[in-house]
Amino acid sequence: MKLHAVPTPARPRPRPLSLRRHPLLLLFSATVTSLILSTVSAQSRHYVDCGRVDRCSKPVVGEIPFPLDTDTYAIRCCSDTEPSPDALPPGWSFLKRNIAGFDCPWTESPADCPRGTYTDALAACDEVGARLCTLEEVQNNCAYGTGCNFDKQLIWTSSDTTESPTSAPTTDPDWSTIFLNDFDDGSQGWTMGGTNARHSTKKARTYGRSAGALELTDNNDAASSAYVDLMPYYDSYIKYYEEIRVKFWYYARSFEGNEDFFVEVSTDGGTSWNQPFMGQIINETLSDPGEGGNFQKGVHFSDLDSGFAMVNLPKPSSGADSMLLRFRADMSGTGDQLYLDNVELQGKGLLGELPSDPPSAGPSGSPSSPPSVR
Repeated sequence: MKLHAVPTPARPRPRPLSLRRHPLLLLFSATVTSLILSTVSAQSRHYVDCGRVDRCSKPVVGEIPFPLDTDTYAIRCCSDTEPSPDALPPGWSFLKRNIAGFDCPWTESPADCPRGTYTDALAACDEVGARLCTLEEVQNNCAYGTGCNFDKQLIWTSSDTTESPTSAPTTDPDWSTIFLNDFDDGSQGWTMGGTNARHSTKKARTYGRSAGALELTDNNDAASSAYVDLMPYYDSYIKYYEEIRVKFWYYARSFEGNEDFFVEVSTDGGTSWNQPFMGQIINETLSDPGEGGNFQKGVHFSDLDSGFAMVNLPKPSSGADSMLLRFRADMSGTGDQLYLDNVELQGKGLLGELPSDPPSAGPSGSPSSPPSVR
């Protein structure tokens, strides 16, 4: 008998798994991907901003970067009290900026000029009993000039989504708002005195990175000014208050020497001006202006400082034709700029009941047709 080998049947080759062919694996993969993405998106974030206002570029001009806490940025620290020099490691030296209208903390850059994650930044500041600066403190230039060349770099802040980076300034309950100009949609009834005054849309030079501000340059007297007439508010508001004042935010850019700016009022149509306020870039105490001077108060600042200031104004008489409120710059050229924002006329001490009808006004409550100034 002849024997024949029986061939072994070929074993079926396993087919590779394919997500496109296996709905369960496809569902599992999609679930894992979703979990990963949701974990990343849920990671905490904190704002970073320029170590010195208007000194560094940003991913989107005018916007405040809001990175993941795992990203890497420069580190500067703040302290509500002055740290004892004896208790600080070598190379640390805190300073306190004098910013008009804003109370800055003590600030410093770590001695080894570190860059790191948000957690690294917290640890670096905590090591010397300090904290991260808030976004508001950084935006008010409290942290600039503390070394490491971080003025031109984005630095960590302690502010996250629960904190508004454009929160309004602290209000005084004794003072009521008569009108407020934010200049977001234009000059809002303010008249530009000449070629050295204009409406600016540079967000990095406005309060809270908003849409607009007034910009004054050079020292061409009326041409370097902007003004508005307050008399349209007299019968409806001003005469009912014992006192009036103007509150405003300013940002001084490229100021040197004794360059300054003024808040002025005129009750004769602009023929003469009274100066109840001056801002001057000096390090000495503001001295008595001498004979003929009538400065009610003043503020000193350094270049690139910003903040709020309040100036009491004389009340106009009922028979006055106008009462002009003016901001005037006194710098050395067009490369020097003063930015003004959130200009608010306020009243205090009611003498009677206010009428229900507001005065005729343009955008944000400014008179729509101020007179020309000589």
